[in-house]
Amino acid sequence: ANTLLAAPDRDTLAGLRDAAIISLALATGLRAAELVALEVDDLHGLLGDEAAVIVREGKGCKQRLVPYGELVGALDVVKQWMMRAGITEGPVFLGVNNKGDVLDKAISTRTYERRLKRYPVADRRLTTHDLRRTYAKQRYVEGMDILAIRDNLGHADVKTTQGYIGTLDVSARVPAGGLRFV
Repeated sequence: ANTLLAAPDRDTLAGLRDAAIISLALATGLRAAELVALEVDDLHGLLGDEAAVIVREGKGCKQRLVPYGELVGALDVVKQWMMRAGITEGPVFLGVNNKGDVLDKAISTRTYERRLKRYPVADRRLTTHDLRRTYAKQRYVEGMDILAIRDNLGHADVKTTQGYIGTLDVSARVPAGGLRFV
């Protein structure tokens, strides 16, 4: 994930936009269509007292809030992109042409997928779904409850979430020794 986050050239508008969308994808696990549909106001939701992204129309026309938690730093990259691109309202992830001009239309999921392929990790081209799976696995390894991961991803069935996480290897979550209690 860190290798991917460092890959886009943030000195260019397109690279900064790519870094912003990748950051938000890894911090929230949103689907490609949900990311490209985000509007500025969607970045500033609240789930209880927690800052959250608002998904106004997820898969199955479901709405949900996904808290940033300790990954709220992803918003800093998004804010840098928006400031440099002059975005104050409307779609967050606008297109950028070959001259480096910001367009007035949001990027498509296809553009997001094509741009992501520009940043292979370990000689492997990534898909937008790889970022969702990475989100799920990292949250699980960090100890987040699988039902919370399911809700954040917008899955109807926890079995789908388990498929994203992969093998639920309990030994990977067992603390190492080192403490002497007696």
